[in-house]
Amino acid sequence: MRYSEEFKQVIIKKSHIRSELYGIEKERIHPRIILKGIEMSKALQDNKEIIEVASPIIQNLYDMVHNSGFLIILTDREGCILKIMGDTNVLKAAEELDMITGAYMNEKSIGTNAMGTAIKEDMPIQISAKEHFIEAYHKWTCSAAPIHFENEIIGSLNLTGYSTEVHPHTLGMVVAAVQSIERNLSHEKLQKELVEAYLYMDSIVSSISHGIVAVDTKGIIRHYNNTAQDMLHLEEKKQDNLNINKFIKVWPEIYQKISQGKSFMYEEVSFNKNNKYNISANPIFNNNKELIGVVLIINEIHTVMKLVNKYSNMVSKYTFHDLIYKSGTMKKIVEFSKRVADSPSTILIQGESGTGKEVLAQAIHNQSSRANNPFIVINCGAIPKNLIESELFGYDDGAFTGAKRGGKSGKFELAHGGTLFLDEIGEMPLDMQVNLLRVLQEGYINRVGGDKYIPIDVKIIAATNKNLKEEVNKGTFREDLYYRLSVIPIMLPPLRERKEDLQPLIEHFLRTKARKLNKMIPHISQEHLNQIYRYEWKGNVRELENYIENVVNLDGKTTINIKNLDIFDKNISNKEVDRGNVYLCTLEELEKKAIISCLKEYDNNISKVAKTLDISRNTLYLKMKKYNINKCNMS
Repeated sequence: MRYSEEFKQVIIKKSHIRSELYGIEKERIHPRIILKGIEMSKALQDNKEIIEVASPIIQNLYDMVHNSGFLIILTDREGCILKIMGDTNVLKAAEELDMITGAYMNEKSIGTNAMGTAIKEDMPIQISAKEHFIEAYHKWTCSAAPIHFENEIIGSLNLTGYSTEVHPHTLGMVVAAVQSIERNLSHEKLQKELVEAYLYMDSIVSSISHGIVAVDTKGIIRHYNNTAQDMLHLEEKKQDNLNINKFIKVWPEIYQKISQGKSFMYEEVSFNKNNKYNISANPIFNNNKELIGVVLIINEIHTVMKLVNKYSNMVSKYTFHDLIYKSGTMKKIVEFSKRVADSPSTILIQGESGTGKEVLAQAIHNQSSRANNPFIVINCGAIPKNLIESELFGYDDGAFTGAKRGGKSGKFELAHGGTLFLDEIGEMPLDMQVNLLRVLQEGYINRVGGDKYIPIDVKIIAATNKNLKEEVNKGTFREDLYYRLSVIPIMLPPLRERKEDLQPLIEHFLRTKARKLNKMIPHISQEHLNQIYRYEWKGNVRELENYIENVVNLDGKTTINIKNLDIFDKNISNKEVDRGNVYLCTLEELEKKAIISCLKEYDNNISKVAKTLDISRNTLYLKMKKYNINKCNMS
């Protein structure tokens, strides 16, 4: 890329302005961020491909500038140095400035320099002497260009020397080297794809777990593998003119859809004494794009379920090692939960919103012998009443208008052998509570519209932020189901009742959020920490986590004034609101406070609250759900 000196100066000026906004000091010597240890090893592993491809090209470039007072630097997309090579005296001078592997050379870390600015502006650039933002780099001339792969920046290549050695052709050398790296990356990708394609094909030919059947347009079976042979009970010796319709009665429908250009994917069908299978169909075309046959891919339903569970979000990632606590209360809860993890009895976890009920449920699952099996979650309060039965138990073909052909497995079937986590169990409709109780007692399910008993082996963990005993007294929750669920009750205390856990939680969230946002862990003043410790955290761990993320984003400051929030909550409870402090918060917090205030004022009368706020009842319920406001906790 060629550009005028005037254009370059505009780019540098913009970079200097950004450097000032980032708070880079001109007297700075070392980069703000330098990766070491495990983090550096991870960065090298994540960028292994670009390092391998670029290394021989870097060596060739170095051979050309050897003993000329230059060093060559390869960075990742964020400007982190992955590889550095150069003459001994120049390397030593760079090391004194911590220009080493792991150092971030982006503008946020070290101000205007060729690597950071090339990545930021997505253009090759040469920056010399005082064009650098920090004074320590005024002795250098740097020429850098971004490295692209599939139209995205994946790194940069830089050639650095003393400013007295500046030469316009240096940038041209870097650009040429980058072009070589980009070509080699594309070549490596193509080679990798060819090898992978061969390996895939070889694996398919040698051993495959799916039933594969190839038929022509008349339905005559042309080829099939061993798995299909077992599924369809075919003779070992292939027979001529054997029609697929003899085995799979929906073949006419399959062919009709495929011939019309429609898809037939993952449909559930029955053959061989009503055993259920999952079938997908793919067309076979000749060179003239004419349909000459169909490939059928057949799987047993239980195999499909295992694959769905394995490659979807139906897994649990949290273990007891992920629970952050120091209080004696939580230690007892964790020890108790570990002891009961392998029990087949149902577990009921109760606690306010944000206390970590699902995290604990996942930890219990992963501690049990079911850890390698599915962990299925269903939110009983988020599914419409008319759909919750089919979500839990599934439905058979033709069960209702709009039902998927072949039927659909429910959450109980998907969780077979594993754990089913019933979140917000207190929101389950009464008529569904009867069906759930029957399943828990008898150990089998019936799909909606079906007459077949399906045995299930599922560990049940339920959770709620309601007091289920009170719900039983109100008549909104069945007493027999309550006792069936609470065989092993666990009560998670709110954060305000275990203040000892605040410190480790704050430290944990500061580390994880800083890593997530690619920022340094900020300093929090003692006054700020005192406010955090005094605040009641009615949203519990979830509220604290979001608050700390706000603090990390703003380098130790915050836009959420918890001091004023705390004052507001206390005034609301006493119905003595200081109107001068109400507005010192975000609009969302203000909205949340208005809803809470009205609920208390009108004793949870939803109609009156909605009328006062000038919104519909449905909108009010949505907002209460958004802010985790439970009207039962308002009284």
